[in-house]
Amino acid sequence: MKKLLLPIATALVLTACSDEPKAPEVKGDDYVGVWMNPIGQQSQSANDVIINDRIIIDKSTTKDVYTVTILAKGVFTDMKFKPDNGLLCAPNDACFQLVDGKLKLGSESGVLTYEREQQNGNQ
Repeated sequence: MKKLLLPIATALVLTACSDEPKAPEVKGDDYVGVWMNPIGQQSQSANDVIINDRIIIDKSTTKDVYTVTILAKGVFTDMKFKPDNGLLCAPNDACFQLVDGKLKLGSESGVLTYEREQQNGNQ
């Protein structure tokens, strides 16, 4: 069973982060905001410190480049928007994709989906 799960998970990650045109109507600024994983993180102990699984994306001073912070993983990087396919990608070709207003990214555990965090009733 485990031998089947790895190829399936790999296929999902590659599909979610492929360079095929997906949503050409997506603009780089559509990625800007705070995104949260609605499932959240689970803790085994009440004493554990849990960092909420959030991604913060903001504009940089360079055109089509955005600063990205992944809080739960301690990742801080710049990602470039690719207008030809609507993906936001890091230099190592790890990409985010907007699908139906949700942020999707591939990981070792499959495709993760993040929703835009509501702030003060806006958005």
